[in-house]
Amino acid sequence: MIPLFMSLKVAVRVVVAAVVVSFTSPVFSAAPGVHELVSQFDPVNYSNILANALFTRQYHNRFAVTGAHHDLCRDSIYTQFVNAGFSPTYDWFQFQDSNNVTRTACNVIAVKQGVLKPDEIFVAGAHYDSKMNPGADDNATGVAAILEMARIFNQYHFARTIVFVAFDCEEIYEYGGARRRIGSTYYVQQHLEDNMLGMVSVDMIGHEASSTPNTAWLYGYASSEPVTNRLAPALITYGGLEVGLRTTSPNLSDHVAFANAGFPACLLIEAAFSTDNPFYHKSGDFVDQPGNISWNYANKMAKGALGYFAGEIQPVDIAPTGLEPAPLAGGGLRLNFSGLSNCVYAIEVSTDLSQNTWTPVSTNTAGPGGMFWFDDVNSASKSRAFYRARFVSGATSTRPVEIVLDNSAAVFNGSWTTGASSTDKFGADYRFAELPTDSYAEYRPNITVAGNYKLYEWHPQGTNRTTNAPVQIHSLSGTQTLSVNQRINGGKWNLLGTFNFTTGTSGYVRITDDFPAGSGNVVLADALRFVLETP
Repeated sequence: MIPLFMSLKVAVRVVVAAVVVSFTSPVFSAAPGVHELVSQFDPVNYSNILANALFTRQYHNRFAVTGAHHDLCRDSIYTQFVNAGFSPTYDWFQFQDSNNVTRTACNVIAVKQGVLKPDEIFVAGAHYDSKMNPGADDNATGVAAILEMARIFNQYHFARTIVFVAFDCEEIYEYGGARRRIGSTYYVQQHLEDNMLGMVSVDMIGHEASSTPNTAWLYGYASSEPVTNRLAPALITYGGLEVGLRTTSPNLSDHVAFANAGFPACLLIEAAFSTDNPFYHKSGDFVDQPGNISWNYANKMAKGALGYFAGEIQPVDIAPTGLEPAPLAGGGLRLNFSGLSNCVYAIEVSTDLSQNTWTPVSTNTAGPGGMFWFDDVNSASKSRAFYRARFVSGATSTRPVEIVLDNSAAVFNGSWTTGASSTDKFGADYRFAELPTDSYAEYRPNITVAGNYKLYEWHPQGTNRTTNAPVQIHSLSGTQTLSVNQRINGGKWNLLGTFNFTTGTSGYVRITDDFPAGSGNVVLADALRFVLETP
């Protein structure tokens, strides 16, 4: 007699030939509902993160890059993600500050990959830099919300992917005042090919306005309606809030970078934030300032956002279901299971349940209908055996590894001028150098997967451009210099070749102004794109 122990949702007993097959009760619990996930929000943990992990006390300063507590906060956010079970990443980038000084900044990212539709992505974002102040409301309240959300979500599985991003450099402008939201703009440029279905910037959710109490405001373009139309009812249902929809999307927060790139995105913010909050962008925005943080209101805002994202990424039950075994023609048994389509399951065997020792016998990818099986041709020779199926991993993502660096992410040496008049530019602007003066623009990607990368460049074309723009590629293959005719092929990605890069930032590309005399008046530096070749 061979008992078959499976990860099942039902208990039945069947007889196949002379073998008695026993199915056990469930091993995995069912997927939680949205209400259940929201109910796991912990106000004590939320307030502890806000007060003790994000440097929000009086005299603290998280101003981007140079604030005394900025880097400490960045590393604390990373640790909070680790404590929640993630493997977060530091996403470094460079920019020129308002004094034209090169600065290095960093977004902190944690990803909960979906198991059914991993390429359908939602982004929960909140900036962690402050306006030269403690920034308890603006915006430690938002950061604490996404950290608490991450803690809850990482205990479960979901159909879609959610990316948690603590953005840097939301509160500052780069050199020349060309743009702000530098961290989110950098992130979007790296993910232009992603299928981002919705982004919410959770920004200032802790001060309850006396003029409009218990109210959340949503800002977004008309293109943001796929998000706002579902976020608003979630705030009502799970947060018990009133919702005010704002018809404009001023240059206020990180959602703008996503919306400008064509992704549905909106801002979740406290009502009357600029008129009814006496601590807005002031030194008094610290966590224990009387009248600053309204804890019950902040909890409602965070729970509303949590409920929205939980509904969008869709909790799923990963437990396989055991179906009736079937005898094989040549002897033995086929053990049939039903799981989640395209997910990977392991089938394991044990001869003694009291030892709790399991031996893998098969790894299967469930088909489009979720079916998978294991043929045990030697089952008749076993005196005693127990089998189980176990979820291993979700469906494989088909997203390419891609890095896009706009000129805002480059480091410029020498004399370069910002331009924006060409309509075929990438992003908001580009840089140009008029005469050879040993100037260069250096693009240094942060490679997370070593390999061969196709390198593309983007330039706005024009009759005054050089026909021989020098591009130096520094990779594992050495240094190679190519020439680009910038009078033609503007406004699109142009392939320069394939180059091998190792992990880290040791590889780089320079566009120099060392073009031949008579070949044009200016050289342009706009954007580069690195795409990993798949085997």
